[in-house]
Amino acid sequence: QPESSDSYQLGIELARPGLFHADLSLFHNRIEDLIDTDMNPEKSAAQRLLIFEYQNIARALTQGVELSGRYHATSRLELKSSYTFLDSEDRDTGKTLTERPEHQIKAGVDYTHAAWGSVFTLRAVSQSEEFIDSQNTITSPAWTTWDVKFTQSMSKAFKVYGGIDNVTDEHRDPERNGDFRPQQG
Repeated sequence: QPESSDSYQLGIELARPGLFHADLSLFHNRIEDLIDTDMNPEKSAAQRLLIFEYQNIARALTQGVELSGRYHATSRLELKSSYTFLDSEDRDTGKTLTERPEHQIKAGVDYTHAAWGSVFTLRAVSQSEEFIDSQNTITSPAWTTWDVKFTQSMSKAFKVYGGIDNVTDEHRDPERNGDFRPQQG
C-alpha cells in the first residue's frame, strides 16, 4: 500500500556571514502504511542468510532533533558538525523501527592553503546501534568511520585529488548476524 504522512517541522537558523552558521530543527512525522523492510526469520533460518521483505507498518512515528553548524575558525580553517537524535516507533507494537539509529554525529575539518591551492579534509561519522528486525531482538553495532582527503590545484582547470576512506577499517563482520556497519573497510 502507498504510505501517507502528516509531518511537522520547526526550525531556527543563526548565522554571521563569514564566521558561523547554525541550524536547529525539530521534526515530528506520523506515517500511515509506512513502506519498510523487515527480516523474515523463517526464510532467513532456512537459507542461513538474512532475508528481508517489504512490508507496510500500519501506524509509525518518527520524531527528533537535528542540529548542525559550521564555523570559520580562521581564514584557512573551517569546522563542520551535525547531530541527529531520532525517536522512531511502530505505534501498534511500541517497538523501534528497523534501521533507524537513535544517534548520529558527523564532523569535519577543512584546512585550505589558498596560496598553494591545497585543501586538506578530515571527516568522521558515528552512529549508535540500530535494530534490524521488527521484534527488536537483533542489533547492528554502533560504529565510527574517519575519512582523510587531500586536493591540490595544479591549474585553474586541473586538480589532483586523493584520500583514504574509513581509515580505521570499520566494517561488517561476515560472521556476525545482523551487522549493518559499512560493507568495506
